[in-house]
Amino acid sequence: MKLQTIPSHIIEDPPQILIWEADEIAPSVVIFVVLYMWDMKLFAFLLPFVFLRIMSRIKNTFMRGMLFHLTWRYGIMNMNKVYPSGLVNEMMD
Repeated sequence: MKLQTIPSHIIEDPPQILIWEADEIAPSVVIFVVLYMWDMKLFAFLLPFVFLRIMSRIKNTFMRGMLFHLTWRYGIMNMNKVYPSGLVNEMMD
């Protein structure tokens, strides 16, 4: 049997929406919705793209999946069935 290597970008990358990753686009959508509701339409269209540019630079420089990790750590979002929340710390034997 021949071993196959699996590229890391298939397993470790967050899901993509169009050309952006989900942890970049989610805060941009929130920025858009809030500014649009406050009737600041010019800023609602410009600031999400500025945020996406800055966020992608930070993410590529420092850490991939940073926002998803932070949402799991503070109990906002579940990661999987084994580690449901970062608020519950378990000791493995």
